Amino acid sequence: KLHVLFVFIGMLFFGACQDESVIVLQHYDTDDYATLTKIVDLPQDPHNYNFRLPNHLGGRHFQINTDLAILGRVIFYDKKVSANNKVSCASCHIPEKGFADPVARSEGFDGEETDRNSLALGSVVNFQSSYNSSFVSRVGFFWDERAESVIAQSAETIENPIEMGMDMHQLGDKLMKEEYYQILFDKAFHSSDTRQLDDKILAALAEFVNSIASFDSKFDRFLSGNENLTTSELQGMELFNDHCSSCHGTDHARLPVSIANNGLDMVYEDKGVGARTNNPSDNGVFKVPMLRNIEVTGPY
Repeated sequence: KLHVLFVFIGMLFFGACQDESVIVLQHYDTDDYATLTKIVDLPQDPHNYNFRLPNHLGGRHFQINTDLAILGRVIFYDKKVSANNKVSCASCHIPEKGFADPVARSEGFDGEETDRNSLALGSVVNFQSSYNSSFVSRVGFFWDERAESVIAQSAETIENPIEMGMDMHQLGDKLMKEEYYQILFDKAFHSSDTRQLDDKILAALAEFVNSIASFDSKFDRFLSGNENLTTSELQGMELFNDHCSSCHGTDHARLPVSIANNGLDMVYEDKGVGARTNNPSDNGVFKVPMLRNIEVTGPY
């Protein structure tokens, strides 16, 4: 069961002292809201979606900057992020597919295929939880783990000549030509300053991506002691733990091994980490993927 939570901090409600009526604080003024809703489907008062990971995933509390995440969410779904307005981040990271793409290689802005399958973003928050665990000390992005943060991954994807083909330094000016972005940037950064727009775009994307979580599957409820597995499911878990968990982990959120060679090829058309390090021993070594939402994140 896929639960994707867009984590936005909601506005507070205050009761009036005299008439006990409830006043809902407007998040946007009337004119700004009218401008935004011509283009963007946003509630006037963002919902409160703060959450806490269950104990078996580290128990971490997440509080996300509302306005920064809203800006990041709009950018994530906007095809203006690509050079010819043909693809968005969501074109290759589809929400109902665990923020993955159900094809071996995605289609870039000019119709070319990407080099590799799009990684699922539906468990980004989960593999961040491994940083302070007894497992791995670093979990990177991309199949060769060349990016160490959402920000680095987003910048490289936007500027990739196949994927989006957009110069980061030009993207800010492009977006700020739109009135709704002027409102969203001003709300997120409490300023109309247009300097360092590329950094602000990446910060907003990171805030949104870091608000995506998946942690309420039947298996999670079993680990939390709130649901039982069937006999067949328990047998499957035993097989998995005996033969697969040494790489993928037992809770499907923290990895004992961050990169590995699955041994499928004798000759590596794609050398993986080896193409980055030029070390022959790294040829065929790739990121060990999270298995959350695996039912919807094929092909494998």
